[in-house]
Amino acid sequence: MADRDSSPFVEVLYGSAARGDGDRYSDLDLLIVDDGNDRLPSYTWASVVRYTWAEFSEMSGYGSLFLRHLRSEGRILNSDSRGQRLLNEFLMGLRPYSRVAFDLHSFELAIADGESALALGDTSTEFELASLATVMRHCAILGCYLMGCENFTRYGAFDLCCDRFGLESGSKEKFRQLYGYRIALARGLPFECSSSVPDGRLAVASARLLLNGVREYATYSAVS
Repeated sequence: MADRDSSPFVEVLYGSAARGDGDRYSDLDLLIVDDGNDRLPSYTWASVVRYTWAEFSEMSGYGSLFLRHLRSEGRILNSDSRGQRLLNEFLMGLRPYSRVAFDLHSFELAIADGESALALGDTSTEFELASLATVMRHCAILGCYLMGCENFTRYGAFDLCCDRFGLESGSKEKFRQLYGYRIALARGLPFECSSSVPDGRLAVASARLLLNGVREYATYSAVS
């Protein structure tokens, strides 16, 4: 790792590749923080997220859950000394997450929009199911943060929320089917869990059960 005259930079691997639990549905998740915006990633086949240092600083200030994800499992692949120092300072200085209410409202709107679109049939079922799966995963990650047991694995956060909220035994399998379907669509791979598309009504109902559990826990945490 060598210092440069230009902006400090860092490349961080996160997700399943960093955890070592990847499978055929996994890709490489790579973060680049660099004010230059023209830096090419070391791994050109990776799914790349880019931020400037100003954006990274703002995220640290509101306690970003994504930055908590990086702190828990990120692996630096490439950086200069300034980039590595800044990354560590921002990750170690994370404040409590301050956007819980905003997230809960956003999740509610997304679920309602998905339910309406599925009922009207004016959009693709695949898109709406994939969107619901994404909302549910982010909602579960928020729930785990509120419970003090951060989890960013593919299914782990949802499993923990199902157990804590006492959701019916089939909820975990329904989510795994739905999120597996979402990943298969994104990767252009066959969906192996079932020969049929997951039921949209069940997906909406599962999403609402999860959201209600997280919302109740957020309310409990706020008054405790």
